[in-house]
Amino acid sequence: MKKFLLLFLVMFMSLFVYDHAEASGSQTIADGTYVIKSALNDNMVLDVTAKSTADGTNVQLFNYTGAENQKWNVKYLGDGYYSITSFMDNNKSLDVLCASTMPGANVQ
Repeated sequence: MKKFLLLFLVMFMSLFVYDHAEASGSQTIADGTYVIKSALNDNMVLDVTAKSTADGTNVQLFNYTGAENQKWNVKYLGDGYYSITSFMDNNKSLDVLCASTMPGANVQ
């Protein structure tokens, strides 16, 4: 059975995750491989553009196809922090360009 991680993908491709238990720093999401889908449209998922493994490749919302570029490895790091890496290349992490906190910042 495929696991789906529901993250809120909202205006300007910003990612927001909120969970009450996370305030205590405890693990709330099991380590594993997930498809990250939009809370607004179940068929739209986080997708690595053109299945690229190059540094700086954009991610986008795209129709779910089940391809490897739509799968993400989630790993708990402790203290409420997680890493999200590409299923295609575990050395490629989901990243916000220049660690920006501005609305509309590029996610790659």
